[in-house]
Amino acid sequence: MKKSIIFFSLLSFFSFGQENTEQENISATSNNAFKKITLLLDWYENPNHAPLFIAQHKNFFQEHHLEVTFQAPTQSLTPAKLIALKKADIALSYQYHLYLHWQAKLPLVTIGNLINKPLNALTVKKNGPIKKIADLKHKKIGCSVGLGTSKIFLQTLLSFANLTLQDVELVQAGQSLSAGFLSGQLDAITGSLRNVEPFLYQSKNVPVRLFFYEDYGVPPYDELIFLTHKEMKNEQKMHAFLQAVKKGVAFCQNYPEESWNIITTHYK
Repeated sequence: MKKSIIFFSLLSFFSFGQENTEQENISATSNNAFKKITLLLDWYENPNHAPLFIAQHKNFFQEHHLEVTFQAPTQSLTPAKLIALKKADIALSYQYHLYLHWQAKLPLVTIGNLINKPLNALTVKKNGPIKKIADLKHKKIGCSVGLGTSKIFLQTLLSFANLTLQDVELVQAGQSLSAGFLSGQLDAITGSLRNVEPFLYQSKNVPVRLFFYEDYGVPPYDELIFLTHKEMKNEQKMHAFLQAVKKGVAFCQNYPEESWNIITTHYK
């Protein structure tokens, strides 16, 4: 897979660290003492995290007197639970997961976003039998994580063809999602990122067709957001963190070639 293609295709999706704190008028450098931040990633390091890597490498965090450590989780829902227990400072998560966290009474809030557009899509093989939503009837659809949000997305999409979840077979495939899809065990998969999987499958000579959920009634949402504990939301270091991320986003968009060279050299 050509990760460079993924990276450059992603540039238009990055937002400028849209902020949701009450400290915008406070200088991030008013206190010279360095503050530590543990940032829990949503998944293993990938091109979606490019502005974070750039902010680290170009010392944007240091400019705001921050010492930031990245940690990758073993499960996508784990970071939020650690934030709720104050075992870490910030988690990179998904907006649609936030509603599940609130339903579980976790004391979490969002302080900003990294990608302010949907990336999720339903993926099928371009040369396969599924050409339209109605063709999903009696087909196996794989999901990478818990079925909760996947069911909501799929139910909305299927309704456009007067189908329900009872008309398809949902399979929780986890890490075997791509393997199951390529082998033909799964007819379609949800949870695919439109800036990643199409290039992955194309490199394996398997062209795909994507159904974007927002085209079928799912409201647009932020794909990646920053979560913290509600009691930490307005701490000065949160504002400083977002300002550094904003610089990382701007650098990626203004200097894409240099950014890619930095990422491939220092973050493999």
